[in-house]
Amino acid sequence: NQVKNYNFPQSGGATSLLVEPAQYQAFDYNTSAWTYEGGLSFAVTKRLNLYANKSTAFNPQPQIDSVTGIPLPNNTSNGYEFGIKASFLDNRLNITVDRFVINEFNLAQSETDPVSGLKDTILTGEQQAKGYEMEFNYQVTNDWIIINDWGYTQANVLNAYALTFLDGLPVRRVPRDNVGLATR
Repeated sequence: NQVKNYNFPQSGGATSLLVEPAQYQAFDYNTSAWTYEGGLSFAVTKRLNLYANKSTAFNPQPQIDSVTGIPLPNNTSNGYEFGIKASFLDNRLNITVDRFVINEFNLAQSETDPVSGLKDTILTGEQQAKGYEMEFNYQVTNDWIIINDWGYTQANVLNAYALTFLDGLPVRRVPRDNVGLATR
């Protein structure tokens, strides 16, 4: 990921969209990271499989630290999942049940400074989401299939660094239950 960032000062900004401010600081930076994924599947019977996988990921952050003015480190994550896949009725009914855990690190959060009223970009530590998923699809006829899934997620802030009031709280905008239903 390559970023070009213009860090404009609080005062002396452009008076129009066509004029650059008199003082600005521009810098380029690149972000990268190594990630991996791997998994195993074991056929218990012809219709029953056990599986497990583990992976890591990263997301570049285009924000800069409000205090230091340097780019924030990558948002990284790791997680695992394990479950059972079963097939019945000559493969017309398929069911998957699994358990997952996902950990995220280096999350950028914008907060308003209560004294100055200015927005601050603050790096927080770790959030964890864990839960269960269940999916089934049923081929009722050759022309009709029903797909249904349900997921339960419990996501919490484990370490918010400077924002200690967030420690132990649920992560914003992560619903506990997700349900999907489709037919074709």
